[in-house]
Amino acid sequence: DGHIMIYGQPINEVMNNGHIAWVGQHERFELPLTVLDYALLGVSPNLAWYQRPNTEHVSRAQHLLHDFELSALLDARVQTLSGGEKQRLAIVRALMQDTDIMMFDEPTNHLDIRHQRFLLHYLHNLVQQQRKSILVVLHDLTHAHRYTDEVVLLNGGRVVAQGRPNEVMTSEQLSDVYDVDIKAHQTEDGLVFM
Repeated sequence: DGHIMIYGQPINEVMNNGHIAWVGQHERFELPLTVLDYALLGVSPNLAWYQRPNTEHVSRAQHLLHDFELSALLDARVQTLSGGEKQRLAIVRALMQDTDIMMFDEPTNHLDIRHQRFLLHYLHNLVQQQRKSILVVLHDLTHAHRYTDEVVLLNGGRVVAQGRPNEVMTSEQLSDVYDVDIKAHQTEDGLVFM
């Protein structure tokens, strides 16, 4: 009937209840918060209105900020961060929610290639080791092929194909959807799409 249901509820209700972590393409950083305080916003859905993050939350946030190379900026105001730093911080905030389902819309925006690879590898490990369900919208075909277990290829909001990357991401199918000639080239690290 056109509605996405999770846990038997409409997706927007599940997201509003803090059961799905979400990072959009254009996160807002308008609150006068430090980097650490912004990361700690991720635990707020699990706290009562009168509770504050505890030392365990702070320790976990510091660990994640270290992993995402933001620990030198703990006391910096979020408005002073670069685009890539803001993107990594939004991801840390989502990881702090510790939900079973996570959604990312173009999470590699503003990230250099090293941080892109780190992030996608990190998320893939969460799926493999912690059995998280992670939905990532990507336009980088090489990343989509390399770091995902299943791909849904869309064209104009319509599902064209769904399945394992090798099954879905053929040169013919991609060229047809993107209306440009796309070739897959084998490298020692896997396929690269051009």
